[in-house]
Amino acid sequence: MTALSAVVEAGGAEIAGLLARMERRMVTAAASHGELLGRPAGETLAAGGKRLRPLLLCLAAGVPPPETEDLVRAASAVELVHAATLVHDDVLDGAALRRGRPTVVARGGRELAVATGDLLFSRAFAELAGVESHAVADGELPAAASHDRERPSMVGVVRSGTTCVRRNRI
Repeated sequence: MTALSAVVEAGGAEIAGLLARMERRMVTAAASHGELLGRPAGETLAAGGKRLRPLLLCLAAGVPPPETEDLVRAASAVELVHAATLVHDDVLDGAALRRGRPTVVARGGRELAVATGDLLFSRAFAELAGVESHAVADGELPAAASHDRERPSMVGVVRSGTTCVRRNRI
């Protein structure tokens, strides 16, 4: 058992279920704009990886985490952004392989790879646009940010965001 699988197991069945839902959501997001970009985007996601970023997000939401669609959307967005940066990084590096497989840039050229990375970014932002912002809706973020009425503090904004995660609102 790897250290990562031990963390997933320790997080409980809820974590594994959320990550499975996230995988399905990412496949749908990648395929949402046709074959030309959907295929390389889907292949990029299918290449796997540790999925550490969405795992950390789910764990930060609490154990057991709330099994909300917002959490699945946020976890998907985090991983889609990561995948997009890998595709764009391969373009910049001219990389032939990633995770033992030919990269999008190696298979389809620079234009296709840039467009695929852009698709993954856009799908990530679309996922985030669907996440309800409880902090702003509940007035927590503005209240925290304006504790000093003359000069809002980013510390207050960060504390407010942390409070939302701790209250399982994401």
